[in-house]
This record gives sequence, C-alpha cells and structure tokens, in this order.
Amino acid sequence: MAWQKLIRVRPGSKSLGLAQDRTKEKHFLTDNHIPVTKYAVIKNPSELGEVQLELPWIVKTATLGYDGHGQWRISNRHGIAGTEKALKGDGPWVVEQVVPYKIELSVVVGIRWSKQIRNFPAN
Repeated sequence: MAWQKLIRVRPGSKSLGLAQDRTKEKHFLTDNHIPVTKYAVIKNPSELGEVQLELPWIVKTATLGYDGHGQWRISNRHGIAGTEKALKGDGPWVVEQVVPYKIELSVVVGIRWSKQIRNFPAN
C-alpha cells in the first residue's frame, strides 16, 4: 500500500493480516515449522462431522473471534449437531484439537525503531 511508504505503522499489514485470520495464521506457523495444535479448516458447518481429529475440539471463527467470542467446545460426537446449527455466517472455521494444559500465558514483546527489544512480563 502506498501510505506504508510514507508512514511507519507497526505491526505491519502482513502481521495484522495473519493475526486477524486464524486460517492464515495456522498455515503460516506450520509452513515455518512452528508447532501448533492439530487442526482442520472447514468452510461449511456440514463438514464438521467429517473432521478426523481426536475429541474434544474447540471450533473457532476464522475471523472476528476474541476471548471466547466465536468459539464452541465440542466434548463428544453428540455435540457436533448442535454446534453445526450454532455456526452462523460465512466460514471458514478452524477446528482445533484441545490440548490439556495447566496454565496459559500471553507474553507481549515490543521492538522500538532503534531495534531495542522489550518484553512485558506475564503477571
């Protein structure tokens, strides 16, 4: 984009594009050999029953989801039909195999124009 040559905006449009679309983000991470949970991408709710991942799952909207919004947990095969009905709008959706964990941390790292890197602790 032409304005990007005039104004330094961070994160850049490529980073934002990846962060705002879970399908692009998953493909980018796997293409770069960064481990992610097992996942599938579906384009239509009726494809949910064809997903070949071990349950339980979290189904997430590819875009516009945040902090639990746009997410559905499926614990067993009986939950698939109800979730198919709940999926509204256009896909795609990302179906992730649930990973058992004890704690989830989010660490924010920033970099200045001078290349100084700073991380903000996960308190």
